[in-house]
Amino acid sequence: MNELSQLTESSLLRPLGDYRWEFAHKSYQEFLAAEFMRRRHIQAAVERELLWIGDGPSRHILPAHQEVAAWRSDTSTTVFEDLLRDDALVLLLADLARRTDRDRARVVDALLTLLKSDDTVRLDSASLHRLDHPQLAEQLRPYLKARTEVNLLFGVVRIARACRRPELSAELLILAEDRDAHAEVRVRP
Repeated sequence: MNELSQLTESSLLRPLGDYRWEFAHKSYQEFLAAEFMRRRHIQAAVERELLWIGDGPSRHILPAHQEVAAWRSDTSTTVFEDLLRDDALVLLLADLARRTDRDRARVVDALLTLLKSDDTVRLDSASLHRLDHPQLAEQLRPYLKARTEVNLLFGVVRIARACRRPELSAELLILAEDRDAHAEVRVRP
């Protein structure tokens, strides 16, 4: 009873009425759902049924479950690999700093592939700093050209700016001065 009292008086929950509470913020609920799956050793096939929808190229994480999948990818290699293959954008919500440099490079590769194949994809600049790794400049450099497809170029420039790789400064400056480059790529902060 003491633990229940402490929990209900904490800022984790807010009261709804007599003996009813809800999480004060959905992120607590999402973390606990992912932690439940980890601790209960939920089978990968069951996790896939809970989190994913669709088949083949349309397979993706249900929007309501993206944070749960991102939390789960921190502790499950299977979920990480599935996200890398099926819905790499969700990995931008994960704690990529816990992953190896090689894993972050693989996430960048998956995002670049996605940007090449789907011109509707937009990368959220607020989370792109999580992609930083020592070989990032070499990974992005081939795409920092005015002739690169516009959506891909936007994504690459956003990643380069978010990760603040000084070794890409020359390429970004050349691109900014190139009149053949898309105007928004040239002037966008």
